[in-house]
Amino acid sequence: MSKADVEHGTGMMNTSESLNTDLLKQLEAMNQPEHTSSECWSSAASLVREASVWILFGAVLWIGTLLAVGANA
Repeated sequence: MSKADVEHGTGMMNTSESLNTDLLKQLEAMNQPEHTSSECWSSAASLVREASVWILFGAVLWIGTLLAVGANA
């Protein structure tokens, strides 16, 4: 193995360690109180509830339109 191969491998190892360290810092930051109390950690129940209401509203409107058009035809 030449000296160039060793240096290249060491550079790759440093890059890998650097990326691992950066990832660890980002994961630790996600567990900080300012992040865990944010909206992205909240329950999705309200979003699902609102989406269900809009879907039902759309279905009722669609069926009403079909009945209105069918009654006039």
